[in-house]
Amino acid sequence: MRPIRSFAFYLLLTCINLFISLSGVAAGEASQKIISFDLPEQPLESSLIEFALQANITIIADNDLIKGNRSRAVSGPLTIDEALSSLISKSPLSYEYYPSSASYIIQAKKTATFSADNSPIEPLIEIVDGTQKIEEILVTGIRFPFRYSTVVNTQLHGGESYFDSSRFLNVLPQELIQDQKATELGDLLKYASGVTPGDGVSDTNDDVFVRGFRRHAIYVDGFRLSDSTGVKIFPANTERVEILKGPSTLLFGQAEPGGIINVIRKRPRADTFLHAELGTGSLGKQYINLDVNTQIPTISEIDFRLILVDDSQKTSGEINDIQKQLIAPSINWKISDDTNIDVNYQYQYAQHIWGRGFQVLGPYQNIFPGVNLDQVSKSARPDFNTNFNLYNIEVSHNFSSDWKIRANYFWQQEDRIGIRTDTETLLKSDLLFKKSELGNLFILLVLGGNETVPIVFTPAAPEALFSIGKIRNLYDEKAEETANNATVNLDGSFTTGNYTHRVALGGGWHRQDIYKTYTVEERDLFASQFWGVSEFNNLVPYITDTITSSSRSLGILADDEQRLLYDDYGYYLQDNIDLNERWILSGGTRYTETRGQYVDITRWLVSNLQTYRKFSSQLGLVYKPADNISYFVNYSEALRANYHIDDLGSRIAQPELSDQFEIGFKSLLFEGRFLSSVAFFDIHKKNITNLKVIDGVRTSLVGHQQNMRGIDFDFTWQASSKLNLMGAVSVLKPDNISGKNKGKQPALVANKTASLFAHYVVNDAVEVSGGYKYVSQRFGYSGSLPTIGADLTVDNQKTYPLPSYSTLELDWVYKFNSFSFKPQFQLSIKNALDKDYYTAIVGPVRTNVSEGRSMVGSLKLEF
Repeated sequence: MRPIRSFAFYLLLTCINLFISLSGVAAGEASQKIISFDLPEQPLESSLIEFALQANITIIADNDLIKGNRSRAVSGPLTIDEALSSLISKSPLSYEYYPSSASYIIQAKKTATFSADNSPIEPLIEIVDGTQKIEEILVTGIRFPFRYSTVVNTQLHGGESYFDSSRFLNVLPQELIQDQKATELGDLLKYASGVTPGDGVSDTNDDVFVRGFRRHAIYVDGFRLSDSTGVKIFPANTERVEILKGPSTLLFGQAEPGGIINVIRKRPRADTFLHAELGTGSLGKQYINLDVNTQIPTISEIDFRLILVDDSQKTSGEINDIQKQLIAPSINWKISDDTNIDVNYQYQYAQHIWGRGFQVLGPYQNIFPGVNLDQVSKSARPDFNTNFNLYNIEVSHNFSSDWKIRANYFWQQEDRIGIRTDTETLLKSDLLFKKSELGNLFILLVLGGNETVPIVFTPAAPEALFSIGKIRNLYDEKAEETANNATVNLDGSFTTGNYTHRVALGGGWHRQDIYKTYTVEERDLFASQFWGVSEFNNLVPYITDTITSSSRSLGILADDEQRLLYDDYGYYLQDNIDLNERWILSGGTRYTETRGQYVDITRWLVSNLQTYRKFSSQLGLVYKPADNISYFVNYSEALRANYHIDDLGSRIAQPELSDQFEIGFKSLLFEGRFLSSVAFFDIHKKNITNLKVIDGVRTSLVGHQQNMRGIDFDFTWQASSKLNLMGAVSVLKPDNISGKNKGKQPALVANKTASLFAHYVVNDAVEVSGGYKYVSQRFGYSGSLPTIGADLTVDNQKTYPLPSYSTLELDWVYKFNSFSFKPQFQLSIKNALDKDYYTAIVGPVRTNVSEGRSMVGSLKLEF
C-alpha cells in the first residue's frame, strides 16, 4: 500500500509543477475556438444552458425574452460564434460579446432596439461608476442557473432531449454531490425515487435495488462493471449519475428490469485549475482529494486532468481498517476540427478487514456459552484487498453537422485476495460439503457462511444413529477478473417527407472472464463415531467444544479452481420520428447473442453453456402540448443470461426475460424553477432461476415469475433564490407470482420510499443543507436450518420483517470569500438521528447494519 501512496504523491508533485508551468498559457480568442457541439432541437432555455456548458462560456439572458422560443439543432465542429448564431436562428434574437464581463448577452435583434434619438440600446447592460453592470436574469456557464437543474446533460443516444424522450430518467447533478458530501454512490442514489440499498458482496461494491429489482451492474460511462467487483465508485471522480428507469437492453445489453445506473466520470476541460480537499472525522475517517486540470500547448489541442484520492477509515459497521486509493488520469485530444480522442485510465486499491466477531452458535443449556465466527473458523489472512484497473479510449468523428460516429474500447482487470462471505459458496455443493459422503438424511449447520458441520442421520436397529461428517471451512479466496468491451455507435438525422428521423444504430461486444480459487480446510474430527439419540444429546457440549476449540491445529487444505467465460454480442437500431411539433414516435430493437463456458479446473470438467439469441424491442410515444410539458408512454424489454451451473448437468433454455409498460408526465414550470417527472409502471419478469441445494444436490429451479407495479415521482424546485429542493416518492406493489415464494414479497424490497434534500444559502459566506430518506418495512429470508431430509436452502426458508427506518444528514459550509484561492470549510453529519437499521440481509451468512451518527469536516481550496 505504501508504494501506491508514494506513486500517487509523486504524480501529485509532477502535476502541480505542470500546472504551475502551464497556468500562464493564454488561450486564443474564445469566439474563434473550434468546439465539437452536440445539441438537439429543444426549448431555447435548456439549449442555452447546455451550450454554455459545452463551450465553457458565460451566457446572460432575460427569461421573458427567450421564453417560448426553440433552438435549432447544433452538431459538429464549429466556432462559438457560428454555433451560437445557428442555435438562436429560429428566434427573433441576437447576441453580443462584452469583453469587460467576458459574457455573451442574448438580446432582441438590433432592428427593434433603438431609442427615440435613434441610438442603440444595450439590453441587460448599464453603466455604474464607469463599469458595465449586467442584470443577471438568466446566467449560464460553469454553473447551472438553478442549482439542481437536471434537464440538461440528459440526451440519450439518437439526440433525444429530455422532453422528447419517452423514458423516465433521473439525473443526479454535480451540485448535489458537492452539497451532500457523498462518500459513496449509495449516499447519492438515496435521493432518486425507487432506490434502496443492497449488500454489495460483503459491502465491497455498490449495490442497490431499483424499482424492486437488484441491480445487474453499475455502468461507468456506458461500460458494464461486474457485480462481483471489489471496488466502489468514488464520488470525487463522478461528474453526475444518470438513472434510466425500466428495462434498458436496447442501449446497454444485458440488464435487470428495474433500471440502469450509469456513472459519468469527470473529463478534462478546456481550463486550468487545481482543487485540493482534506477531510477528517469520526470513526477514524481521513481523506485527501486532488483534482488537477490543465491545457497542454501542442500543435493540436490537448486537455489533461488528474484526480487522486487517498481515503481511510478505522471502522464502518462490521468492516474495519478500510483503505481506498484512486489514481485517475485522463486526456482529451482534439486531433482536428472533426476528430476527437478521449483516453482514460483508472486505478483503484481497496483493503479492509471484515469483522468476524459475530455469534454463529448460541448458548446451550447453560453448559455451552456460544461461539463467534473468529473462534470457530480459521482464515489465511485477516483482510480482503483488491487491485482494480480500467482503461478506455473513445474516438469520435463528425462526418457532417448531422452525422457522428463514436468508437469505444474498455479493458478492465482486477485481482482480489481474501474472503468475501456470501451465499455463493454455500450453493457450490462440492465446495463446503459433499453429498456422496453424507447420504440422503442430514442436517447441515452453516456457521457464518464460512464453515459447514454436517450432522448425519443413519437409520439402524435397534435405534437410529447420529454422526458428524467432515467439517469444511473456507480458508482463503482469490479471484482474477478481466473484461473487454468494444462498441461502435452512429448517430444522425434525416428527413423523409414531413418527418424528421433521429437515428442511433450500432453494435458491441462484451467479454467477461472470471477465474476463482477457493482454499478449503477439511477436518474429520469424529471419524467412524456413531451415537444414539440420548447419547448424542449428552455429548453436544463435548462435540461443540471440540469443533470450536481455539487451540485446534489447522486441518488439510485443498484448492478448488473454477473459471466462467462468456461473450455478449449486440446490434441495435433506434429511430425517433418527429410526426409534427407535438407528437414524437420512437422505436427500436436489439439483437443479442450470448455464449458461455464454465470450467471446473479442479475436476477437469468443461461445460459449454446455453447460447442465447434474442431480439428485444422498445416502443414509445410522446405528446407535448407545450415545450415544457410532455406526456409519454413506452413499452420496453430486457434480458439477462441464466448462467447457473447445477449438479444435474441441466441446461436452461431461456434467459431471464422482462418487459415494462409505463405511462408518465414531465413538466418544467414556474419559469424553469420546478422540474418534475411522474410515472406509473408495470414490470413483469419471467424465467427466473433459483439455485438451491436439494438433498445435497445443487439444482436449478427454472420458471419463477415476479411482478412489480408502482409509481415514481421526482422533482427539483428552486423555491426561492436561496432555497433549492430535490425530492422523490415511490410506491411499489411487489409480488412473487410463482415459485416457492408465491404470494410473498421479494426479499429487501420496500413498498414505500421517500426522500427530500434541501440547500439554503444563508449569505455570501454560509450555506446549509439537509437530506431525509424514508424506507418502509421490508422482508428478509433467514435461511434457518432445515429439518432432516428437507431442502437445504439459504434464502427461502423463513420470512421475517425488517423494520422501516429513516435517515437524516446535515451539512454546513463556510466560505472565506476574501481569499483568491477560495477556501471553504464543510461539516457533514451522517445519520444525525443515530438510528440503527439494516441495509441488507444475506441469508444465514451476514447482515449489513448501519453506522451510528458520524461527522466529517473538510477544507477545500481552489486555485
